[in-house]
Amino acid sequence: QLKTVCLEPKQGRWTLPMEALLAAVTERSRLLVINSPNNPTGWTLTRQEQQTILQHCRRTGTYGLVQSLFPAIAFGLALWVPTLTYRNRRTLRAPK
Repeated sequence: QLKTVCLEPKQGRWTLPMEALLAAVTERSRLLVINSPNNPTGWTLTRQEQQTILQHCRRTGTYGLVQSLFPAIAFGLALWVPTLTYRNRRTLRAPK
């Protein structure tokens, strides 16, 4: 069953409703897909959000897939903090 959690506008910026996301990812979840930076909003995960999501995925045994290809193509940047990729044994990463 597919569940979605949408960004919400708060005080003039887009925010991730973390409580809703964590509630949607359970032990029955297989994969969490996050698009960061988000197009067209420009929203990007903060380091704290990354850490919270990573810890939750570890607790639930959920794989994480973060789509962050656009900045790498457009600007030669990697916006996803590498520690998430290397510390989480359940993270899949495309080859360079």
